[in-house]
Amino acid sequence: MKTFKVEHNDWFDNPTLKITLHNPPYDDETILSRTKWKAKDVTITEIKHGEEWDDDSRKKWSNARTTWFE
Repeated sequence: MKTFKVEHNDWFDNPTLKITLHNPPYDDETILSRTKWKAKDVTITEIKHGEEWDDDSRKKWSNARTTWFE
């Protein structure tokens, strides 16, 4: 099983997706098979086990927690 972060170049109209594939092949065509997006319009990054898939989520949580306890 592998998980991928798929970011569209037109991020304003298309949110970042988290795609999990349970069986190979782990290629771009398979990752994008359920979307209408094309490989040339996206950036695909593999997410390692235990890694945050949303870079800002940890910052938001940290900021919210700090604000809550102050």
